[in-house]
Amino acid sequence: MNIKTLVTISLLLFSTLNWAHSDLDVSIPEAGETMNTPPDEIVLIYTEPVKLVKFELINADNQAVDTGFKPSFEDHAEFVIKVNDLDNGLYTVLWTIMGGDGHKGEGDFTFTLKQSKPDKHANHHSN
Repeated sequence: MNIKTLVTISLLLFSTLNWAHSDLDVSIPEAGETMNTPPDEIVLIYTEPVKLVKFELINADNQAVDTGFKPSFEDHAEFVIKVNDLDNGLYTVLWTIMGGDGHKGEGDFTFTLKQSKPDKHANHHSN
């Protein structure tokens, strides 16, 4: 193996390791999920402990939903954000984290709430 090939492989390996920052591993609700009942909380689980510095929940009208989120000053791998009174529609979760190495990461995912309305006439029909 010549020196040029060795340097190229080393640079590729280093750049791959350098980009191995924490990322969102699991979310509840899951990305793309359609839910029949509104969630009480949104759970974000990262691949390693991070600070969650920004969290936004955006509704179908492109309005921020108040969650009372406060940025994290301690590293955690799991964050639980309480939510209340969500209406039917598409929601977008936006998050920004800061890893132990000081690098920021951000991402988003969507979920849909589609509660079925009770049929007022369901109990009045008989066979």
